[in-house]
Amino acid sequence: MTEEMSLDEVHIDELLCKTAQVGFGVSTLHLFVGRTPYVSLMGGRSLVELSDYEVVSPVHVQRLVYDILSKEQIAAFESNGQLEFDYLAQYISWFHVQLLSKKGDIVANFRMTSSK
Repeated sequence: MTEEMSLDEVHIDELLCKTAQVGFGVSTLHLFVGRTPYVSLMGGRSLVELSDYEVVSPVHVQRLVYDILSKEQIAAFESNGQLEFDYLAQYISWFHVQLLSKKGDIVANFRMTSSK
């Protein structure tokens, strides 16, 4: 049995690079509290768990997301409960990011839109 890697020190780019490796095109990284990070392929027809990582906690998803947001984006998200923006992960691929506050937890979806 392999030991799960902690999300405490992981940067979101690490997870997004794995998404790009798994994806081969249209893929989305999902971060939901209470389950390991996972990638959906081809519009959700296939799911790939990133089972090397531990289960996502509320603290993990907030840190992973807030690390890449400006102060203005954080304020807008906390005010509106949702935010959409595009993000370039380590010059490998662009992702369209959708954030939603759901029952006090952050739900984050990173959809790969193009690769370099």
